[in-house]
Amino acid sequence: MWGETEMTFTLIDMDAYLRKEHYKHYVSISGSCTYSVTTNIDITNLQNVLKTGDFRMFHSHCWLISKAVNDMPEFRMAHNEKGELGIFNYVNPRYNVFNKETETFGGIWTEYHADFKTFYKNCVADMDKYSDKVGFALMPDIPNIFDLSCLPWVNFTGFNLNIYCQCPFTWFAPQITIGKIVPDHNGRLQLPVSVQVNHAVCDGYHVGRFVERLQLLVNEPERWMS
Repeated sequence: MWGETEMTFTLIDMDAYLRKEHYKHYVSISGSCTYSVTTNIDITNLQNVLKTGDFRMFHSHCWLISKAVNDMPEFRMAHNEKGELGIFNYVNPRYNVFNKETETFGGIWTEYHADFKTFYKNCVADMDKYSDKVGFALMPDIPNIFDLSCLPWVNFTGFNLNIYCQCPFTWFAPQITIGKIVPDHNGRLQLPVSVQVNHAVCDGYHVGRFVERLQLLVNEPERWMS
């Protein structure tokens, strides 16, 4: 459920799908045709607002990325069990909780909600609950998911996750990775963000729109934090 909205999966009308030929081409290629793009997001103003409101950083970034992902239909596409292309009405972020004692992690997800404070509260509760656990699947598996990873120890200029998967639903889910925040030569705080997508459903144009959307959300925290 998304608030009070039930999760749905709607099949794409292939006759009306404008990327039909592109989709068929990339799906026909042996293996999974993915590519990644890494860019920096200026989060200077956002970080000041988060500190003032005493909001945790990753939890807030998790909502921002989830919001931008859900604003992109291309990022919500998937195959069903029959291999038919469709689109979820919303997707949830799956991420890892670092266990400091074992220096490994547990995999969990938080249900997406368009309201920042609702999602933030739930994300805090989920992470606190599983912070001492270890395992890839600590929560029940769900189909409408995308992956979000965080490498707060590394400021990277490129990132690529090599995954080959033909499992139902999750094949086209974007893989998004954020890294260590560092100031640029002007003292502006930069967050590296890597976006890995499947070319069958997502072109560079769509990644560009996602980055623009994410930067716009970061620039206007007063619009979604109130």
